[in-house]
Amino acid sequence: MRPQLAVISVGRVNRYGHPAPLVLARLAARGIQVRRTDRDGTLVIEAARDGSWRVRSGAEGF
Repeated sequence: MRPQLAVISVGRVNRYGHPAPLVLARLAARGIQVRRTDRDGTLVIEAARDGSWRVRSGAEGF
């Protein structure tokens, strides 16, 4: 697999420190786009029949 997107569902100021900095570094090293609910709000991922996709977020105003 060669993922292009990682969606991390995480609350703001969570006491567990998620996501771990090491995880974010590994995703970045592989060029994987990261979207986080604590920063982006609600995320909507739309897939097209041709295999393409797009991400919209509440932070961007849908």
